[in-house]
Amino acid sequence: MFNSIIVQWFVTVQAAIMPYALPVALRRRPRKCQLSNIFIWLAFCFGSFGALAGCQYSADSDSFRVQRIIDGDSIRVTASGQALEVRLAGIDAPEYRQPFADQARRRLAELVLDREVRLRDAEQDRYGRTVAVLIRASDDLVVNAELIRQGAAWAHPKYAYPGWFKLEREARSARRGLWADARAIPPWDWRREHGTTYSRK
Repeated sequence: MFNSIIVQWFVTVQAAIMPYALPVALRRRPRKCQLSNIFIWLAFCFGSFGALAGCQYSADSDSFRVQRIIDGDSIRVTASGQALEVRLAGIDAPEYRQPFADQARRRLAELVLDREVRLRDAEQDRYGRTVAVLIRASDDLVVNAELIRQGAAWAHPKYAYPGWFKLEREARSARRGLWADARAIPPWDWRREHGTTYSRK
């Protein structure tokens, strides 16, 4: 939360300063001075972006406790009294009222409920939720990948890490979890057919 406020403040200040920085650097001065000032201006820009990137992924080193399982790929975590909803990146679990939805939610609960976790590659989606790779702190288990391996979620065709598709193929071949049903419908097709009425994502 604090990091987010700092980032917003930094972006605001940077947006205010940058339109004036280059014209100042190019004022009538000897050519060497102009070039020197331009390099300083560029360093400021890239340095700013580097600082923002560091803030964006600051959650990597933080530890959170999983307070609630919302559905098969969404949880609520707490840290220092602050609650945060997290969507597991790169996977898609069965939708609410879709076959295997309850089992997927239980699998996730077995892995992380009331346990310490870390967030990796954290970003914010258009709904304001944090989207991240979930790491179980006790053994560094990548929970997103483990859910795919157990047949509790699909590797999202657009957002999954490349190695996760192999885990899905293995789960499908072994008919683990949702793959016990040869006609299992991917959540994105389910949403297209049924709309988002029952979606909790």
